[in-house]
Amino acid sequence: MRDILRTHLLSQVVNTPTQKKNHILDWVVTPDIDLINNLQVMDKCISDHKVIVFELPYSKPKLVKRTITCRKKNIDNRALSTDIQRAAEDMKNDYNKNLVDTYKRKLKQLLDIHAPLKTRIVTDRPSAPWMTSHIKELKTERRRAERKWRSTNLCIHKEIFRDLNRKLKNAIETAKKYFFCHKIEECVTSKALYNVANTLSGKGGSSSQGSIPKTIPADQLAERF
Repeated sequence: MRDILRTHLLSQVVNTPTQKKNHILDWVVTPDIDLINNLQVMDKCISDHKVIVFELPYSKPKLVKRTITCRKKNIDNRALSTDIQRAAEDMKNDYNKNLVDTYKRKLKQLLDIHAPLKTRIVTDRPSAPWMTSHIKELKTERRRAERKWRSTNLCIHKEIFRDLNRKLKNAIETAKKYFFCHKIEECVTSKALYNVANTLSGKGGSSSQGSIPKTIPADQLAERF
């Protein structure tokens, strides 16, 4: 295998064991070693293989940001109730015919006092179409278990983290299978079926944009592949 890599001017840059039996079974192969920066091999307890993390001189597209308006949740209900009762008492002597509009206006004024509107900028992070509340709960439990294991470094907490990792992995696989099986069953034409197949293979939708570099001639691109 190393002879084949050398023949094609490729290099394998991982020099740390990546499997629990101290074998280097997971490789990072590149034509240019300078592209790989800060390579690390970390044990994330996902399987008997470790995770390889490194930096590349490319940047992800920036996520879309939007402005939202919300009110604070921790309202002093007792103070708000007292102000509403006081406003209702004042309205008893109000001979205005539009009492409903007056009451609505006063309630809005009180709400703006006790829970003023706040504007902030948030980043849109769209969830996967197969995401469920059960998977979100498992992710939360896994993060909590990982923090516990990192703080105590005890074997029992590591095993709990491993078990939650397995549960989360199985839940994601089940959700994906159910989602895509349902999408395939909904296809009534061959075109719709091909669209689903392209989505599964990463060819359809916005994910295919920019997947093949446009700056390299086709014949050179084929040789580099």
